[in-house]
Amino acid sequence: MCIAIDLDGTLADIRTVFLEELERQEDIVHSFEDLENYYFDEAPFSVKKFHRLARENWKNREIPLTDKEIPTHLEELSQSHRVDIVTVRDDVDRKILRIGYSEKM
Repeated sequence: MCIAIDLDGTLADIRTVFLEELERQEDIVHSFEDLENYYFDEAPFSVKKFHRLARENWKNREIPLTDKEIPTHLEELSQSHRVDIVTVRDDVDRKILRIGYSEKM
């Protein structure tokens, strides 16, 4: 069986990094509740700003895991399944390998 797992928000904690960067650049503190949905007409920032910050963060920062046990769970899954990490982002394979995923994933 093949299992596909999304990178953004499932494995990688992009919300925390995004909020930290938004606070650093605008000196405005936003909460996770501000990001509960991605309807940008309701968000306190524009879709353009979100995509720009997200792109910059992937290029310039190491994104933390959503849970420290993810590498262990992925390794266990890979023993009996093929595990694919799914993302639309460019150049993330070196960052994924740094997390410690098995070569066979």
